[in-house]
Amino acid sequence: MVVVDGRVEELDLEEAGIAGAITPRIGDLVQLRNLDLADNRLSGSIPAVLGDLPSLAILHLHENRLQLPAPDNLTDPRPGLEVRLPESRSE
Repeated sequence: MVVVDGRVEELDLEEAGIAGAITPRIGDLVQLRNLDLADNRLSGSIPAVLGDLPSLAILHLHENRLQLPAPDNLTDPRPGLEVRLPESRSE
């Protein structure tokens, strides 16, 4: 985690073993530039608020069990936002 002036700018939790849903409250982290939640056991829907974070440049959510389809603002992200989403899978 990188914190500058009391604000979270980077959160790297790749392979951290976390499970559960991504809270929409993550949208409160308006200075967040890099969010890596890849390769965990996350489930549930992907909050659309992630695509609205103004400073976000990197979002990695792949290798989780998140529900698809993802919000439109993440499947067709704005310029400058790198997004890696879970792949659809057949069960």
